[in-house]
Amino acid sequence: RKVGTGNGTPVTGSGLLRIEKGNTTATILSGSYEVGARVIATSGTNIAAETTVVSCAPNCTTSGSTVVLSKAPLGPSTGIANQAVKIFTKKFSSVTGSFEVGDVLAGTGVPAGTVVTEVGASTLTTSQATTSAYSSGPITLTVPRPTAPIPFDASAEAVQGALDAMPAFAPGE
Repeated sequence: RKVGTGNGTPVTGSGLLRIEKGNTTATILSGSYEVGARVIATSGTNIAAETTVVSCAPNCTTSGSTVVLSKAPLGPSTGIANQAVKIFTKKFSSVTGSFEVGDVLAGTGVPAGTVVTEVGASTLTTSQATTSAYSSGPITLTVPRPTAPIPFDASAEAVQGALDAMPAFAPGE
């Protein structure tokens, strides 16, 4: 596969969660969530950095459903609070370039190991939401260069050399 480069804008949304400090289960008041989506507080510091949605019950969109967060809220200091959140989905819109399902992506705010899971007309769905290194606007998405084919009877040193040349591996891994 050839190297691919293009641009895409992560799809975000807004919502409202009822949260309690130290409790990873929150109640959906509004918004459309998905497992793996990253959520941040739109004001205040009640939601820890890199918090994602682990699960939803009975679903991720109905008011009154619950979401389990990867990190317990840091606030409010007492009781329960309604927290406005920004939701970073696993989707990209306004995508340019050529991408295929299975491509491993790299880019600012794209977590290591993120894979394209679905390709649509000017859209992509990926295995992970962007990290806090991304805040807004389009980002450059790159499919890192593949290695040259390795013969089936290659020596251990040749295989290790090919692995060392891959951007996802440090020498010796």
